[in-house]
Amino acid sequence: MRLLQEFGYVLVVITNQSGLAHGKYSEAQYQAFTAKLLNKLAHNGIKLESVYHCPHHPLGSVSKLAISCDCRKPAPGMLLKAAQELGLSLKDSLLIGDRHSDIQAARAAGVGHAYQVRSDNPESEVVHAEAEGHYASLLDCVLDLLAPAGVILP
Repeated sequence: MRLLQEFGYVLVVITNQSGLAHGKYSEAQYQAFTAKLLNKLAHNGIKLESVYHCPHHPLGSVSKLAISCDCRKPAPGMLLKAAQELGLSLKDSLLIGDRHSDIQAARAAGVGHAYQVRSDNPESEVVHAEAEGHYASLLDCVLDLLAPAGVILP
């Protein structure tokens, strides 16, 4: 993330948080977690421009959040909102995600480039053809993207 930032990328997190709709945690707990994440990243020299989250899931147990929406990935709502609020060009942006829904959301929003990385999520093991590249880690992806600029780590 720091390398992307150093090369001028604006860092934004777009996340589905169905645990809210399923009653696994509250909005306050989610916000406290996000604040800790932002603090930890900042401590390591990484600034997230913003974090967007979707609290909905159509099969949720919290009635006001148990809806279909345009923000839950693979819908493009959060990406479109981020682009509008932050003045970002989606066609000049890239999305790095670990799920097929991430790649689908990027395509639906008109994001220029979408890449898949592995994570501890079993779904990340499935290679999705819509992604432009598939990587074992975020670092591998970033190093490949920045290689034309001469970025090589030992």
